[in-house]
Amino acid sequence: MARIQHGWVTLESGAWIGHFRKDGTPRAQRLGAAKVLTKTQAREKLRGLIVKELGIVGDGTLTLAGFIEQKWIPRNESQWRPSSRKAVLGILKRVTDHFDGAAISEIDSVMLAKFLTSLAEKYSRSVVNMSRAYLRSVFSEAVYQDLIRKNPTHGLKMPKHTKMVKRPVLSIEEMQGLLEASAPLGVRTREYALLRLLYVVPLRPGELLALRWRDVDLSASVISIERSVYKSTLRPYTKTTVEGEVTQLPLTELAVDALTEWSVTTLESNHADKLDPEAYVFPNADGGVLNADNYLARVLIPLGKTAGIPHLNFQQLRRSVATHAQHLGSLKDVSSLLRHKQMQTTEQIYVQSISAKVREMAEKLDARYAATTAKVQ
Repeated sequence: MARIQHGWVTLESGAWIGHFRKDGTPRAQRLGAAKVLTKTQAREKLRGLIVKELGIVGDGTLTLAGFIEQKWIPRNESQWRPSSRKAVLGILKRVTDHFDGAAISEIDSVMLAKFLTSLAEKYSRSVVNMSRAYLRSVFSEAVYQDLIRKNPTHGLKMPKHTKMVKRPVLSIEEMQGLLEASAPLGVRTREYALLRLLYVVPLRPGELLALRWRDVDLSASVISIERSVYKSTLRPYTKTTVEGEVTQLPLTELAVDALTEWSVTTLESNHADKLDPEAYVFPNADGGVLNADNYLARVLIPLGKTAGIPHLNFQQLRRSVATHAQHLGSLKDVSSLLRHKQMQTTEQIYVQSISAKVREMAEKLDARYAATTAKVQ
């Protein structure tokens, strides 16, 4: 339990000065001119300052913001991935800003429901859902530490209406047009191989750009995913795997052909007899990791405009593949292809077997692209 502290005010040079202690150190803060604030108003302003600075209210109870910053974050932040930290802190800041100054013991389920409803008017369903999840964790910890008797998040439901985010899906014709634009005059380029791969193995940008040639088994028509890149930093895991875990997905005949041709081009440009297994499949000019944002702005977006697609991005390609695949296999097959389900193994290398149904679905999907227009020669 935090120590009760009320502080005191003094009048100095025509202004009210508030005094309190923080971490045992005396603090003084100008509250306002005496001709503007009464002494009572100055004391109230000091109380608000103490609440903000120390995270406690007059009776010594922690505010929700104080509990999150002083207790919950230090206990949980070691579990966050560096790439997730900013997003988590952003969600928590919305919570602390909304309940600024409110004691954690005063917050009930109605207040929390109204907060989620206010979020739903501005943010997507995923943001609201994550906010609810963190609130549950925060209040569960508060119950565990005997700061509150009951958990107000018990039975807390998602708002029925959340902000809809427009996510345009490319048609089969648009996707085929993009392929044709990537291979002008029938010349198979890096972009053609990259798109052929993404059309059947919808990797996230960080997974795609972290691929090395040792991850691509053209003879077995299999690709292995075990690492990703974030802000030019290579990580030994992906969004849905832990370090040491490997996921395998099928390559279709057309994807294998495109990657084979790209491997030949790579050998010729490097004047080499065989591929370096540690080399990136889609490297930058220096052989290092491509920057996803730069590649999108300098290559994919202009390519999309050539194909009549004004606002192309990686997420749009991934959503489009998912949409066109949903009628070609079961929901489980689509989930396996997109890797939406979190794997459970954490210590041993786990190689996921490729279901025959998943491979069949991928082949059907690639056949739809090829059937729409004549295959690029």
